Amino acid sequence: VGGDVAFWGILGNSLLYAVGCAVLKTLVPCLTAYSCARFPFKSSKAVYNIVLITMIVPVVGSLPSELKVAYALGIHDKIWGVWIMSANMLGLYFFVMYSAFKAMPMGYTEAAKIDGANNFQILTTIALPLVKNLFLTIVLINFVEFWNNYQTPQVYLPNHPTLGYTLYYYTRVINDRTFSTLPYLITMAFIIVLPVLILFLIFQEKLMGNLTLGGLKG
Repeated sequence: VGGDVAFWGILGNSLLYAVGCAVLKTLVPCLTAYSCARFPFKSSKAVYNIVLITMIVPVVGSLPSELKVAYALGIHDKIWGVWIMSANMLGLYFFVMYSAFKAMPMGYTEAAKIDGANNFQILTTIALPLVKNLFLTIVLINFVEFWNNYQTPQVYLPNHPTLGYTLYYYTRVINDRTFSTLPYLITMAFIIVLPVLILFLIFQEKLMGNLTLGGLKG
């Protein structure tokens, strides 16, 4: 019974960690890219340049400072704290979403404003539905990344083990390299791969399909 409880607890930690981080890591760049692409202020150009610079300039040795900030803010060893840390606009997906919103015809926005829609309504009823396939694809890619990640839970969630970290722990720390541990390792590896396989089988058309924006109709 204790083993079952521990397994379901680890599985719950994995789902909370992977799903929460994947959604926020996609949503924040999406909203930031929309603001920069559709509202060409000076600050929008500054944000674009900041993201570009952070991708060009390598950041090395930032882990101690990130840990210090996490302890200071009281978000260390909390799953929602990792959500906050993953919710940033930096990375390649900002430019992917930026290109998608930039290519969106302004006629959609103009027609919506004539009908009385505000900026929030334009975002939720026009812009996001047009890029929903792209958004879902990035969420799935991020989910796979976080699901298989063991380093972040090892450092930031020491008391909330995930399946990825548990497999790493068994293979690197307590594995006695005998046949008795092999079935456990194979089972854990299968459990980790299974959700990714199911997601791919369900959403393979969206993942492999051609993601395009529709055109204006007269």
